[in-house]
Amino acid sequence: MTPPRAGRASAVRVTALLAVLLAGPACARRATPDDLVRREAEFAAAVSAGDVERFGAFLADDAVFLAPGGTVARGREAVTREWRALLRDPARQLTWEPTEAFLAPDGQLGYTYGDWRQVREGAGGAELLATGRYVTIWRREPDGVWRAVLDAGTTDTTPRVELTF
Repeated sequence: MTPPRAGRASAVRVTALLAVLLAGPACARRATPDDLVRREAEFAAAVSAGDVERFGAFLADDAVFLAPGGTVARGREAVTREWRALLRDPARQLTWEPTEAFLAPDGQLGYTYGDWRQVREGAGGAELLATGRYVTIWRREPDGVWRAVLDAGTTDTTPRVELTF
């Protein structure tokens, strides 16, 4: 006996709806470079707040950090360990801002780059320690969240001088 036609159509609609719901946010909409800029800003805010746990949540399990001094850290735990001292030092402030963001055609991989600066609060006010450039490569994970898979930076050989009047 063949089921009624309306029953089959209803089953197809339910299956399609279930597939969309199970796919989650990863398939909800097409990624844009602005998504990476927002994610980079959230990453920078976690660092600015000195939040070690939140910092680690931005990293993929297989993240790699290439430090300006030449050290390489592999894996979320190793990268977090490498950053821990900086994140917990209330006298130091690391800030950065993306200049541009790009996405691969499939929308699952992208990168941001821009300028960073680090200052330390000294007795006479803020002291500029270093400036440089960075690049972060982001991967959209199966849960739809962008996580950093590679973070690398360079240090300017002559820090930019900031004048105050």
